[in-house]
Amino acid sequence: MKIDFRRPEISDASWVHEAFEGTDRMCSESCFGNLFMWYESYDCTIANVDGVLVCKVKDSYTFPIGGDDDTVFSLLEKFNPPIMHAICPGQKDKIEVRLPGVYEFTENRDVFDYIYSVSDLANLSGKKYRSKRNHISFFDRTYSWKYKKNGCFNCS
Repeated sequence: MKIDFRRPEISDASWVHEAFEGTDRMCSESCFGNLFMWYESYDCTIANVDGVLVCKVKDSYTFPIGGDDDTVFSLLEKFNPPIMHAICPGQKDKIEVRLPGVYEFTENRDVFDYIYSVSDLANLSGKKYRSKRNHISFFDRTYSWKYKKNGCFNCS
């Protein structure tokens, strides 16, 4: 089976969003908006293979999203070369069980996503967020800012 990759289009939004809803992936690649917005910069292409979302970025792939494990792993076996990125811990475990010795896993901290909970960012409490609070205080002291309703009369 040949996988036909193409650039993401607005018409793909609903099925891609549906594929991501069934997963616990928490990375920036798990959002149609990011796939669509960054496809040109990262040479990102997607394919819908029997309801399974497959993303390709240059010469590497993400773990297929959606569908049952048999479908996902039959797709993984077709990746050539078998280079993947943005693998979550649960996906890594599945790969090691189903395809032992095929993949070598290497973390690349330079491309890790920073994920915060909404309540943590809303409150910024504790020592962990001191630098963020200081940054906001500096901004408040330095700049005169205000919220404005965005509309055609205040666009520049």
